[in-house]
Amino acid sequence: MFKPENSTLEGMQRSHIEALRHREEEIFRYLAILGPALGGFFWLLLKARDTILILTAGTIGIQLLLLLGAVYSLALGYNYRCIVLQLAKLQVHFKLTDVILKGWPQSKKAFLKCYCIPPEIIKVFWLAFLIGIAFVTITASIASIEKAGEITFWLVILIGCSSILAGFIMLPIIFGCKLRKLCEKEPESWCPADCGKTSMETDPQGNSRAPSEAEWIRNLLKAGTMNDAEIEEEVFKAIRYRKPDEPEDWARARAKFRVSQYRRELVIKITKQMLAAGKTEEEIWAFYKEKYKERGEDFARKRMVNYVKSAKGERKG
Repeated sequence: MFKPENSTLEGMQRSHIEALRHREEEIFRYLAILGPALGGFFWLLLKARDTILILTAGTIGIQLLLLLGAVYSLALGYNYRCIVLQLAKLQVHFKLTDVILKGWPQSKKAFLKCYCIPPEIIKVFWLAFLIGIAFVTITASIASIEKAGEITFWLVILIGCSSILAGFIMLPIIFGCKLRKLCEKEPESWCPADCGKTSMETDPQGNSRAPSEAEWIRNLLKAGTMNDAEIEEEVFKAIRYRKPDEPEDWARARAKFRVSQYRRELVIKITKQMLAAGKTEEEIWAFYKEKYKERGEDFARKRMVNYVKSAKGERKG
């Protein structure tokens, strides 16, 4: 089914793919930082080796310049991951999960990491900047070893080690946490209820293997990672996706009814399991009290009475 916003989304997809290509084409910017920094350092060794103050000042400047290159690489890597995240979401929307590479991210779980390093060619230059910092620090220390008692020597060591620590551990963690927070704002599932129903998801008889709406809602409820309001919003989106002409009020009411229906079914099932396991009334009450704590104890008590009767088969509906 064609949706009015599809052409806009397809344009977004193309622009994001193009953006990924540009991120890896910025090799000249890396060279513009790495080349002059190392070239300047070799010049310092040749011309200012005997002048410890100039050598120290120049070395610190080069260390900070290389750290800037590492930060730039990490920032581009973070931006690259954000673009891939958006692309992955768009490709789920367009139902392309059966034609894209199996290793390509297909959910936000692939991005829930607290350590974000650059991908591919960007990673090469990130490591080159860090190795450059180590090389400059060690070489400058050896060149001025006879001055080891002076504070300038230890300043070079301190800044070099701090730069490597920041570029290799601290900054990747910071960018990783930013990416994780971005992912946590996303819904648990990007798929509407029927988005997995592709031509390739059929059994030998041609029947769809995709989960039904009921199974999808049950899975969301069992996962326990979303509250009822969030699940209702996801079901509402799925209904509007399948039936864009349906009035919004009707779609929301249907979503609320569906979630309430399957929530009731799940709670009764848990109650049956508790009764079968020989749980006491106090233990069952503790479960209901916690389950419906936002609605109050009176509401929880009524629910427990009704659902226990339903679980025992003493109450219909």
